Amino acid sequence: MQTLPLVTIAILVTITLYPNIVFADMSKSVISVNDTQYDVTFNGENVSINKISPNLHSYVYNSLDMNLTSNKQYNGSLTLTLTKEAVANVFCIARSDVDSYLKSGSALDVRVDNNHENFTTSTTNDKVSLTFDVPKGSQNATIVNGFIGMAVSPLVHFKGIPQTGTYNSGQDVIFNGTLVDACGRHLGV
Repeated sequence: MQTLPLVTIAILVTITLYPNIVFADMSKSVISVNDTQYDVTFNGENVSINKISPNLHSYVYNSLDMNLTSNKQYNGSLTLTLTKEAVANVFCIARSDVDSYLKSGSALDVRVDNNHENFTTSTTNDKVSLTFDVPKGSQNATIVNGFIGMAVSPLVHFKGIPQTGTYNSGQDVIFNGTLVDACGRHLGV
């Protein structure tokens, strides 16, 4: 019974003597890409993620968008960890190319409140960690493909539409099917 008051006193003394101690917030979220769910673990110092979601626009532009709560007095940092399969599906690259994609240096861009931030990546057999700084008071972060503006047109095709038929210029045609991008992701019905 004496332990609880002693622990409380120790915490209060620590906070009083060391007010600038950085506390880390480790959390987990789930994102969904093409009907598959992926875990994203994030560890933040002076920052936490309120919401994280993929923003998919086929081969040309894909991102992970985050709404943040960050300390208003102290800068922080954030590390996101996800599987290489999740990275491949979010950023529309082959799973076998994830390591070389990340090593290229210009593959991804991190923006915090629309300002470019430097970041580092580290990989294991199946996981990727992305670490970047978060300036004090920041509210949003985005990790986006670094190859925006590439001179490759996105490939989009329909599934469920017969491959036969001749259509004349100006003719109205109604398509029913699933719109699929070059990554095999469903873009809508």
